[in-house]
Amino acid sequence: MSVTDLLSQNPFRLVRDLKSRLGDLDQRVAALDGRVAAAATHEQVQSLLTIQSNTITESLNALNINLLVASQDAATSLVEASNKSLRELLNAMNADLLAYTERRLAEFAEEYYELLMRSRRAAFAQNRSAGVLSGKADCAAPPVRKDNAPALEDVFASLACRAPAAWPIFKQALDVGTRSYEGFPVGSCSVEGHREAERFGAFIMPYLRGYVLDVGCGPQPVPSYLRDYPVALIRGIDPISKPEDHPFEFASAMAEDIPWRDASFDVVCSGTTLDHFFLLDVALKETRRVLKPGGHFVAWISEAPGSAPYDPYRDDIVAADEEHLFHIDRAWFLPMMRELDFEEVEILALSVPFKHLYMAFRKPDA
Repeated sequence: MSVTDLLSQNPFRLVRDLKSRLGDLDQRVAALDGRVAAAATHEQVQSLLTIQSNTITESLNALNINLLVASQDAATSLVEASNKSLRELLNAMNADLLAYTERRLAEFAEEYYELLMRSRRAAFAQNRSAGVLSGKADCAAPPVRKDNAPALEDVFASLACRAPAAWPIFKQALDVGTRSYEGFPVGSCSVEGHREAERFGAFIMPYLRGYVLDVGCGPQPVPSYLRDYPVALIRGIDPISKPEDHPFEFASAMAEDIPWRDASFDVVCSGTTLDHFFLLDVALKETRRVLKPGGHFVAWISEAPGSAPYDPYRDDIVAADEEHLFHIDRAWFLPMMRELDFEEVEILALSVPFKHLYMAFRKPDA
């Protein structure tokens, strides 16, 4: 019941109760008048007055008690209703304020991200106009494949032996992920319209030079974040697509065994694939191996703060979800990169609407 209801109903209820009891007293007084008039002696009159006086007193006392209780109940109800109405009002105000704050924060984040990425695109455009990205790499020769690189099936067998408990879980997650990429859905693949992929494209632009290896390039022909880079300078690996799916040189391979020689690439990139690696430590060592001294490793991940460090070698391993054995938290990932002798160059966290990390690392000069 609202405060307005209490104010409009309780006073009338009390008045109605009072009128009823006063009417009863009027009837009693009228009856007393008739009896007194009919009394023959003074003693009879005094007896009638005494009896009726006691009755009237009891009635008035009862009425006073009822009025007092009703007033207390009404006051309590008024206070409770006022408190409830005040809580509801404050909750509504807080909800509106929270919604407004979230909306403005998202709008501000969008504006900030766009300004930030626009500046990075400008740097890329300047390099292209200066002839840095002419379709020919700074190096004299293109990357060379390793001699006798194992087939993908052989790599699978080797990895299964190195972490036997984790392998069937990983393989199942890989199959689920492969199915989710069918038809290149914008939510799963780095295609036009994927906002974070477009932002990663802007983030990576200042680092793009020479030959670029995309580790986990996915099934789409060219990931949107490399769309404006010369195809002749791109190489890619992935275990879920085929060479004919891409216009650049491609190898069906795993990050744990990259089929190119040491120091082959100026840049290695990874778009949302780090948390799909099987042996993360091995894959990152391979990434460092194929980078030239001074080269950059640029990665984009969806961060999950609080996630435990990944250990694929334990016997009791369980999947983080149906497509991932693990999720990444920079709290343990960045120290891991330092231990592998990568230098942090830039860490950009985009926290609205989800936590995305764009990261750049450098392989120290020899």
